[in-house]
Amino acid sequence: MLESFQKRQSAFEAKFQHDQEMIFRAHARTTKLFGLWAAEQLKFDDEEAEVYSDQIVTTDLDEKGFANIVEKVIADLPDSTEADLYAQLDRCAEQAHIEVMPEDDAESA
Repeated sequence: MLESFQKRQSAFEAKFQHDQEMIFRAHARTTKLFGLWAAEQLKFDDEEAEVYSDQIVTTDLDEKGFANIVEKVIADLPDSTEADLYAQLDRCAEQAHIEVMPEDDAESA
């Protein structure tokens, strides 16, 4: 009985760790896609876009949530509204979820 409980506990902990990793990866991919989108709006070439999106990812690591990257991008794209940027972030999050979520998780979602 104790062995069965320990196996279930180990399985639960492994699933929790996996889920947390997927959440982190999806968040990081969302941020990267958002940075690439903003770079496209700024008409950066491919190399500049990669550098810019990496800056967005780094900015995101400084503070939890997306507010700080929206603040940075709105400073770079002053014609954009906060609502527009959050809408774009939602689109990036949807794409990131598709790219990051393993097929077996996607089927159970």
